[in-house]
Amino acid sequence: MKRTIEAAVQSEQVEPAGPIPLAELAAEGVGTVDALARQLADRLVRDDIGRRAVPRHVARDLLAERAAAEERQREKRQRRAEERAKRQPRPPRGVPALPGMSAFESMAAHAGDDARKRDAAGRRLEAWLRGESVGERFSPSTSRERGE
Repeated sequence: MKRTIEAAVQSEQVEPAGPIPLAELAAEGVGTVDALARQLADRLVRDDIGRRAVPRHVARDLLAERAAAEERQREKRQRRAEERAKRQPRPPRGVPALPGMSAFESMAAHAGDDARKRDAAGRRLEAWLRGESVGERFSPSTSRERGE
């Protein structure tokens, strides 16, 4: 059996014009009960069962402020997304593709740039595997530290 608000008001179960408890505002995400009590200390009242509450117009203002802040955040996120979309996309990491060449041909064309580094890293790995390398770090930064 559904009951309407009017029927509940007539049976004195709901008082629509009464103050709004801070717990209800906290449930709406306006803030915590204690933070709201500190913020609204001069406007606090007690409802008919003793809960800390604020008049309806104060609650309405708080809810409107929260809605406005959410709207500003939404607009800010949208603006940032639009700015990101307008920016030139970053080129992918790795070897850039050359027009008219396959991926393998592009990599082979760029291989000369890093061949010396790869050779030095390969020599260090082989020495490490043979047990000749003692105390050296095996990482890409090792070749930079040595100046290879």
